[in-house]
Amino acid sequence: RVLSIAHLHAFYAMFLVWPQPLCADWSYNAVPLLESFEDPRNIRTLLVYGVAFGTLVYGLLPGPNFRPRHASVAICVLWGIFSFFPASNILFPVGTMVAERLLYIPSIPFCLLCAAAFGAVTSKLSSKSRNSSRDIKLI
Repeated sequence: RVLSIAHLHAFYAMFLVWPQPLCADWSYNAVPLLESFEDPRNIRTLLVYGVAFGTLVYGLLPGPNFRPRHASVAICVLWGIFSFFPASNILFPVGTMVAERLLYIPSIPFCLLCAAAFGAVTSKLSSKSRNSSRDIKLI
C-alpha cells in the first residue's frame, strides 16, 4: 500500500511535467498497484522524491548573509507539497486514486518554478552572449 501511494505521487508529478494520458475516469485498475520493492516503477518514485528534496535544499542554501539565496524556490516547493498533501492519501484515504482535478492548486507553484528556471537560464545565456560579444570586440 505504501509503495502504491508513493508511486501515485510520482504519477502526479509526471502529470505536471507531461499531462498524458488524460482520462475522464481513472478506475481502480487504471494504475496497477506496486507489490514489491523490485518493481522498476519505484525508480521513478525515488527520482521524483529526490528532485523535490534537492530543489528544496537548493532553495534553502544560505547565501553570504546566512539567508536563503533562492527563497522563492523553497517557497514554491513547500507550497506545492502542502497544497497536494490533503489529496496525497497520506493522512487518510481519498476517495479517488488519480484525478487531474487534484493538481489544480499544486500546478501553480510548479508553473512558478518553471518560469523561475526559464528566467535563470535565459539570464545566464544572455550574460554569456554579452561577455562573448565583448570579448569579440576586444579582439
